[in-house]
Amino acid sequence: MNRRSFIGNTSKLGLAATISPSLLSCSGGSPKPKMGIMLNSVATQMQSDYKGTLQRLKEWGYQYVEGDVYGGSLKNYASTLNEIGLQSLAHGGALGELLENYDHYLSVAETLKQKYVVCYYPWMVSNKDIDAEGSYEAARQLNKLGKRAKEAGFGFCWHPHNFEFKNVGNGLSPFSIIMNHTDPEYVSLQMDTYWMVKAGAKPTELLEEYPGRTCMFHLKDISDNGTNTCIGSGSIDFMKILTLAKSQGISYWTVEREQEQTTLICAKTASDSLKGHLK
Repeated sequence: MNRRSFIGNTSKLGLAATISPSLLSCSGGSPKPKMGIMLNSVATQMQSDYKGTLQRLKEWGYQYVEGDVYGGSLKNYASTLNEIGLQSLAHGGALGELLENYDHYLSVAETLKQKYVVCYYPWMVSNKDIDAEGSYEAARQLNKLGKRAKEAGFGFCWHPHNFEFKNVGNGLSPFSIIMNHTDPEYVSLQMDTYWMVKAGAKPTELLEEYPGRTCMFHLKDISDNGTNTCIGSGSIDFMKILTLAKSQGISYWTVEREQEQTTLICAKTASDSLKGHLK
């Protein structure tokens, strides 16, 4: 029986629960993890002095960036990253944006020599209107996009938030539906620690439940009042999460602070907090 027939016969039971971890797209060896940053965390600084900001991030130990393009053109941006010694790991958009112009996203990934394209919002409706039927459709669309990404030479991830953990009937959540009905060969998870904890989920339990499915993190902390805060100033136990992540060979640890920052303090404190875990 070939892999596609196997997947077809097991989809009703849930792909992640039936496929051996050795077949999963993110499993393999245990490469040394790398620390990167989501550029919306330093958007103000990137807009005013993107070269100087990238240089400072490099000096603080960041090895890659994720997100928007700066410098006026892809060519200029790629040249600047190469000169400084930073990798552009990934970029992406919402499902509607990817479906409308996926060739463009794949072209950007090719030019910047990225590893991943990311779907940051796999819905065509507002988060209040997400239901079970829409979740199955999201899984179908993610499979299609992931297959095209793999054929083009890239990995493909989806990024959940807290609303993907609501109950949509029969004890199911949008998160569980997507994870159990996407092909691990084509679709991986970009786990966001803040949104997982905000939803009441435990990142370590999800890593254990879906081994080999997470290719990269968005690392964000949570404050006592439930807001996103700088890594090290909240309550998330990153040591426990990252120790398990290293055992699963999850290589890419991306720092993010969603609210616009007027300084680079969060980027610096996050790098200081995470460096000890990279060894």
